[in-house]
Parts: sequence; structure tokens; C-alpha cells
Amino acid sequence: LSHIWDHADPAVDALQKRVTAIVSAAAESNEDEALTFSRIKAAARAAMDGTPEGEVKAIENPGLRAPGLTESWFCCAEPTESQLAGV
Repeated sequence: LSHIWDHADPAVDALQKRVTAIVSAAAESNEDEALTFSRIKAAARAAMDGTPEGEVKAIENPGLRAPGLTESWFCCAEPTESQLAGV
């Protein structure tokens, strides 16, 4: 009951893997969401331009955190590497 799908452009799959790595690391370190989104934006821009991602600076006054879910499986279409490790 699954299907492995690859995008016609391998760069899209590479960007998806990079974004997954960014989000997984951010979740494990409880990083501020605004900083995580900045990292994703830098990764997307680097993928489009073919340039290195560069450094993303921490946001000095990020404000209130967005609400989160307590169930790790609820929001994910694919399990993360850390979720798969327990299987």
C-alpha cells in the first residue's frame, strides 16, 4: 500500500531531503520556528540559485511560539529518521 515517487527533477528530491533534515534537527533541538523557516528559505534559495546556503542568523526577538501538536505522528506524511529508528 505504498508507492515510491521521484520527481522528474532530482534537485526537487534533494531539496525535500534537505528540508526534512532541517526540520528534524529543529524539532530535536526545540529551535524557534522563525529560525527554522529562515533555514528552509535559505535552502530553497540555494537550490534555485545553485549557491551555498550561507549562514542563517538567530532571530533576536522571535515573539510567541506557534502552537504545536503533542502527537508526533499526527502531522507527518512520512516518518522521520528518528521515528523509524524505533521500528
